[in-house]
This record gives sequence, structure tokens and C-alpha cells, in this order.
Amino acid sequence: MPSRDFFLQFCYLALDAAVFERGDITALLADISAPTLIICGEQDTATPVELSQEIATLIPEARLLLLAGTGHHPPTEAAQAVTAAIAEFLQVGCSHHH
Repeated sequence: MPSRDFFLQFCYLALDAAVFERGDITALLADISAPTLIICGEQDTATPVELSQEIATLIPEARLLLLAGTGHHPPTEAAQAVTAAIAEFLQVGCSHHH
């Protein structure tokens, strides 16, 4: 049976391939009509803030939440802030869409 380290290495390689092999879908963002909340950590080095800002600009009426002191994993690094933002978005943000 493969070791845990082997398994983790395989998973990291698979994730890298999934990210780097996918095509650019930026042109499709303007077609999104659902209410959209984009959550980004201000200290995210894997997905820079500028990329999240660009995505928010390209999706009609999207909202962008930048979390201070947070990196690439806001749900685990700032769970309460993410939960509160999603709850507010669902209550307030989505109601404006109808």
C-alpha cells in the first residue's frame, strides 16, 4: 500500500495539473447572471487580490469581500467572517436580485 506521503504528493500534483491545464474562461464571466459573492484573503499569494478584483469587475453586479489578515483559505482562516458574509449576502444581496 502506498505511504501517506506518496498519496499527498500525488494529490498535490493532480491539483497542480487541474489548475495549470484548464483554459482561460474569463470571457464567460460576463454571462453569469446569478448573484455572486467573491471572497478573497488580502494576503492570498496563490490567487492575488488583483485577480479577484478582475473577476468581480467582469461578473455583472458581483460583490467582492476582501478579508484582512487572511490568505488563500478564507473558510478555514476566517470562518466566522466568511459565514457572516455569506449569511448577509443570501439575506440582503440575493433579495435585490429578484
